[in-house]
Amino acid sequence: MRAIICEQYGGPEVLELVDEVPVPQPGPNGVLVRVHATSVNPLDWKLRAGYLAPLWNLRFPVIWGADFSGVVEEVGRGVTLWKPGDEVHGFKNGKVAQTFRGTYAEYAVTPESTLARKPANISHEEAAALPVAAMTAWQAVVEQGKVKAGSRVLIQAAAGGKTRYTPGENYDQTRQNTDV
Repeated sequence: MRAIICEQYGGPEVLELVDEVPVPQPGPNGVLVRVHATSVNPLDWKLRAGYLAPLWNLRFPVIWGADFSGVVEEVGRGVTLWKPGDEVHGFKNGKVAQTFRGTYAEYAVTPESTLARKPANISHEEAAALPVAAMTAWQAVVEQGKVKAGSRVLIQAAAGGKTRYTPGENYDQTRQNTDV
């Protein structure tokens, strides 16, 4: 498969397109997704720049990337939520042991619980831009901010992706976050 790999930490110049990376194989609870689109978040460039290097002793080469949208190709024997052909999007934590295998590739394997059905009315490109922004907004407002139904919240400087996904006036705190 084709993938964008990095042999070292650095700026965009360390990204390299390669044609011969083995397609990952799903384990019992894994879902192999043919990636149609991925996105670049602050998380991605901070990882690539090495900001987490003191905490993660990674072996290179790595494949960065976290958000993605695509089509399920294969599922592990323990997977019950997805089947080949399902259009999905989600967040992949690419850290595996001492390496990182993310979504800057034609295929990615991720646990079934990290996927959501791609809405039919948006493109793969749009769906790939959702997970990190939506998850970050949810964590900030609901989990960290402890916002309850009926609360009033001022979101200042609301020009970024995260503010698009903050709970609005119809927020129901009992609803599970199934969109990311």
